[in-house]
Amino acid sequence: DLNAALYRIERRLASMREALGRDGAPYDAAADARAAAMNGVLWDGAAHRWRDVVLDDRGATTWASPGPALSDFCTPLWAGLDPPDGDVAALVAALQASGLIGAWGAAATSVDTGQQWDAPNAWPPLQDMLVEGLARLGGDAAALAETVGRAWAASARAGWERHGTMFEKYDSGREGERGAGGEYAPQEGFGWSNGAALLMVERYFLK
Repeated sequence: DLNAALYRIERRLASMREALGRDGAPYDAAADARAAAMNGVLWDGAAHRWRDVVLDDRGATTWASPGPALSDFCTPLWAGLDPPDGDVAALVAALQASGLIGAWGAAATSVDTGQQWDAPNAWPPLQDMLVEGLARLGGDAAALAETVGRAWAASARAGWERHGTMFEKYDSGREGERGAGGEYAPQEGFGWSNGAALLMVERYFLK
C-alpha cells in the first residue's frame, strides 16, 4: 500500500511541477523506478496480483500471506499501475475467483477472523479505490468496477433507509448492514462512507 501511494504521489508531483512550468522529470523518474521495483518484487505472475512480501536479513523474500487481500488489487490499480505482463483479463479473473467480491461490495480479505480488516467487511475507501482502478483499465475490468460500485452504493442506500445512518464499514454479504469486528463498536455517520457513496452515484447513477 505504501509503495503504491508513493508512486501515485510521485506522478502527481511531476504533473504539478510541469503545470507550473518546472521540471517534473525527477519525480517521473522516481515513479518509474518505484514501479519497476514493485513489479519486480511484489508482482506474483502465477496469482496475477501484487502481494506484500517479508524480507529476511539476507534480502530473501517470501509472500507475507497465502490468501488474497483486496489491497493486492485495488491499491496498485488505483495508483495507476497496470499488470506488468499486460494480461488484464487474467487479473480480472483472479479477482473474481479470489473470494473477495461479495454480493454487496468487496471484502478487505477472503478470511473471516472476526477482525475489522478482514471478511466480510467492505470498507468504503477500498471500494472507491477498486472501482477507480478497474474502471481505468476499461473492458471487463470496467464492467466489474460498475458491478461492485453499484452493489456497494445500493447497500449503503439500503442501510440509510433501514437504519437512518451511514456506517463506517459495511457487510459485503448482507445488504444495508454494518460491518463488525475489531476493538471498537462500528461508527456511524462516517465521512468516507458519504464520500464513497457520492462518488459511486456520480460515476454510475447520474449518466
